[in-house]
Amino acid sequence: SLMSRHRGESVKIGNLVADVLRPTGQGPAEAGTAAGDAVAVITHPHPWLGGNMDFPVCIYLQQAMAALGFTAIRFNFRGVGGSKGWSTIRGTSEREDIAQVCEHAQTQLGASKVLLLGYSYGSCVALGALPDVDVAKGAVIVSLPLGGPVWWLLGHHFTAATSCTKPRLFVNGAQDSFMSEHSFYTTAETAAEPRKIEVVEGADHFWHSPEAVESLLRIVREWVSAGSWLRSGP
Repeated sequence: SLMSRHRGESVKIGNLVADVLRPTGQGPAEAGTAAGDAVAVITHPHPWLGGNMDFPVCIYLQQAMAALGFTAIRFNFRGVGGSKGWSTIRGTSEREDIAQVCEHAQTQLGASKVLLLGYSYGSCVALGALPDVDVAKGAVIVSLPLGGPVWWLLGHHFTAATSCTKPRLFVNGAQDSFMSEHSFYTTAETAAEPRKIEVVEGADHFWHSPEAVESLLRIVREWVSAGSWLRSGP
């Protein structure tokens, strides 16, 4: 069921607490090239708002990626739920946490490619890390929260990745309280190609509606399976 809390294995990655879920399926044929040596890394909402890796959207994304044949990792950013260190309000140091988890995926799990899947604040940090982490080949950006004053805090991550040509999927809810649909489109459209931009009707920032979650996961599965991120250049 949607809310089944199927947990992976609890792992320490340096100072970070993580949950590693091994592949539960082969996924579509196109994603066959991904199975075995691809890892999905999922990032969570802002710790100052109570965000951590156990937010339902993070679990949904982890389960969906494992079903596509990925080893899927959720982890807590520094200073959150067992991960040592201190949170930074603008998420600058948290980019290093993503880099560390990606390095673990390479050295300990044998990954030749990583797909980042960021949710809310985690989507900003994932965008910021994408250009600098070689093994990260693309990103799924869910519920980008960059409306109004949040841009001042977190917009620097988006700006850092504007010219990055690694493929990205942007998905927001039409009723997102942090970013209007218009603001979302105009912001996401400034990101370099290749990119895909999707809005889910009836969805808010927290994806409370089960129908909205189903739509989100279908969009993510289709984009991941189409595999543009596998063929991305340097």
